[in-house]
Parts: sequence; C-alpha cells; structure tokens
Amino acid sequence: MDNNVKSYRKPYHRPVKRTWWMGWGFYKAYMLREATAFLVVFVALELIVLTALPFFWIKNANDAVTAVLGNPIALLLNLVALVAACYHAYTWYKLMPKATRFFFTNKPDDTRIIPDKYYISALWGCTAFASLVIILFFTLA
Repeated sequence: MDNNVKSYRKPYHRPVKRTWWMGWGFYKAYMLREATAFLVVFVALELIVLTALPFFWIKNANDAVTAVLGNPIALLLNLVALVAACYHAYTWYKLMPKATRFFFTNKPDDTRIIPDKYYISALWGCTAFASLVIILFFTLA
C-alpha cells in the first residue's frame, strides 16, 4: 500500500519568548547561578595568567601584576567575582545533600541519614580552611 498522501495540516508551535524563565523564581535563581560561573572563570584565568608571568621570564613581572591588580576596575571586578563565587558555592552547597546521601553507619539495617546541616557546615568549614591555607601560603611566601 502506497502512503504518499500529502498532509496540509500545520503543526501547532506554541510561541516561546526569550524571557520565558523570568516568570519563575526557580529559573531566575538557576540562571543567576549559571551566570556566576562566568565570573569564576574570569578569576581563574586571571590567576593563571598572573601567576604564570614570572615563570615565563617576563621582565618586571611583579610590577605588571601589581599594576593589573591595583587597577580600580580590576578591584571592582574581583569584588563582584568574590560575591558571585560565594553565591555559587552557597547554591551548590545547598544542592549537595540532595545529590549524595551518607548514612551514620555501614550497617544495612541502619538507614539514618546524616542531616543536611552537617553536610553544608562541613563544606563551608572546608572552604574556610582551604581559604586560610591559601592566604597564609601567599602572605608568608
């Protein structure tokens, strides 16, 4: 049987605006968290470039680094990036207990789960410890 019948029906395509996500609080928070990743990448690239300058035998590398980081625009961008990184960490740390579950014991009959507040507190504690180690390393070096 030959099925070469042409259909003249047009499928319905509901119009979707580019700002559809603005009507939902969840999607606004999601888009804001994703936007903070750009600033985190900026800081990572900045650190890579500025710490690599002395290793490539660039003359007066320390003066160049001081000039770049001493610029008010760079200072403002770094402060905004710090706030963005803290918000990014906050949202991911809130998500962590939902993505993984740890139990109090390894016994199969014990199904008690460690509360979320302990996860989040441990993550912030690790962040504070790592920040302290980095700050001490660069101030004492």
